[in-house]
Amino acid sequence: MTRVLVRASSAIAQAGLEQILAGEPDLQVVYGGMADPAGRKTPRSEIRDDDPPDVIVAEVADADEESLWSDALDLSGPATALLLLVEDPASLLPTDALRTGAKGILPRRVSREVLLAAVRAAAAGLVVLHSDILSAALPGRPPVTNRPASLVEPLTFREKEVLAILAEGGSNKDIATRLAISEHTAKFHVSSIMSKLGATSRTEAVTLAIRQGLIMV
Repeated sequence: MTRVLVRASSAIAQAGLEQILAGEPDLQVVYGGMADPAGRKTPRSEIRDDDPPDVIVAEVADADEESLWSDALDLSGPATALLLLVEDPASLLPTDALRTGAKGILPRRVSREVLLAAVRAAAAGLVVLHSDILSAALPGRPPVTNRPASLVEPLTFREKEVLAILAEGGSNKDIATRLAISEHTAKFHVSSIMSKLGATSRTEAVTLAIRQGLIMV
């Protein structure tokens, strides 16, 4: 179970992000560093230093505003991954953010699918950067504008969930356990994903999905 703490610039943003994360069986939203199923925000004085969250999602209204960022870092532990959601990812120097402990930088208005994939990737130890940041950080290289041909048929919501687990290296058994489905059904979803992407292997399916922006790592 991945424990996730949210720090946002407004109560509305906080509630929205927590609602997205709380609906996932493998993610546990924590409050103030402590799980609280009743939804009560735990005062900072009660935070347990020996039980930090695995991932902190910090949404800031301004890339230069570091109040929530700093607050989030205060709540993190050595193994905690900090995921920043900012208004303009390209305006934030990734080297500065990564140097201070961030493991990911994404737009504030990120899609549900990308947010969940980013949280799981950050928890797995991967660095997550939006394509706009890479284009800005590597001015000598042209921006990535061309993507592979679109899918023959769009992925279903369940297939996107399966794809996210595939991106983490999950097996059919892992998929079945996390999504509460049978291994036979998990295998069916994987085959469907590979068919829609035109992939011949699970690894190729993940690679093609990344190139098409279906998942971000």
